[in-house]
Order: sequence, then structure tokens, then C-alpha cells
Amino acid sequence: MKKIFSILFFVCLVFTFLIACTDVQSYDPSFELLDVQVDVISDRRIDAKYITTGEKKGRKIVPTALYFEFTFINKEGKITDIGERLKIKIEPHDELIKVSKKTVGFDIFNLDEYYVSDLGHGKHFKSWDHFNQKGTYILYYELGVDEEYSETYFLKPSPESLEILKDRAFDATLVFYLDNKEISRIDLNSNEKSLYQGELE
Repeated sequence: MKKIFSILFFVCLVFTFLIACTDVQSYDPSFELLDVQVDVISDRRIDAKYITTGEKKGRKIVPTALYFEFTFINKEGKITDIGERLKIKIEPHDELIKVSKKTVGFDIFNLDEYYVSDLGHGKHFKSWDHFNQKGTYILYYELGVDEEYSETYFLKPSPESLEILKDRAFDATLVFYLDNKEISRIDLNSNEKSLYQGELE
């Protein structure tokens, strides 16, 4: 009898534990955007390419890119394996799409359109504090290269055009995905006044 009671007690404990785990996993993360930095940069630490054809074959080039750093905190539950599970995307509003097309020649936020150039884009975590659920995420979109490499790549836009594109960079929505499921949206326009739109040091 004692043995049966012990088994039943153990089963109840396991069942309770499983329910608790399920409750924890069912939390939907709640993100708060703490800071945004946006700049137009040429930095070989972000990306560098080699020309593969022509007289300048083998030359290294560093494209100019529109670069974002988003610092945010998750205020609900805990996210594990965040590098594999969490994705962040910028959805541009109509005005930003227009400026992008006028500046570069295509919508840089529509990644399928990069086939028209030899340029690229990228994203990764710069940092993540699991204990505090706070991190910094980087997104960048290449815009062109210097004139001396123009035989194989898009030329970068004029300084005036790049400044206009940077000024309109907040005309977008930041979208968070966990396990490919949309979990949060933040309108960067509505957050612009409370965020620091700074240049990288």
C-alpha cells in the first residue's frame, strides 16, 4: 500500500512539474525598446568583399551600409537559445520605401530585391544578457561602393541622398519573431522622440 501511495505521489509531482513547465513556456515575451542607433557607415568589420572579375580582381572593397543597433529588454518570462529562436525585421512604411528606391534604386528592406545588385545585407546579435533578458541586435543594408569599384558594384548614393535616407530611417515598424511566430511590433516613429538616434562612435 505504501509503495502504491509513493508511486501515485511521484506521478502527481511529475504531472505538476510538467504543468508548471508548460505555463512557463506559454509566456509571450514582451519587448521594450530601450535605444536605437542608426548611421550610414563603411566598416570592414561589418562586411568586406573581393572583386572577382576584371582588372581589379582581388581588390577588397567595403560597401557603405545603413546600419541599425536596437537595444531592447524582454519584460515577460525567459527566452532560451535566443540566437536561434528570435528574429527581428524592419518593415518600412511607404515614405521610407519611396526614399530607398529613389536613393539606391530598389527597396533595401525587401531582401528579395538585392538580386539586382552585388550588394548584401545582414543581421546578428551584438550582445545578449540572458539573466536580465536584455540585448542588442544589429541589422544592416548595403547601399553601394566607391566610384573606383563601379565596374562590378552599385555606386553608393551621394552624401546628400544618404543623409535623407538616414533621416527617414525611423519611418518603419520593428517586428519581433520567436520560433517564426510574430510576437511583437514597435512603431519606430512613435518611439523616435524617446529614443536616441545617434551615430556610432
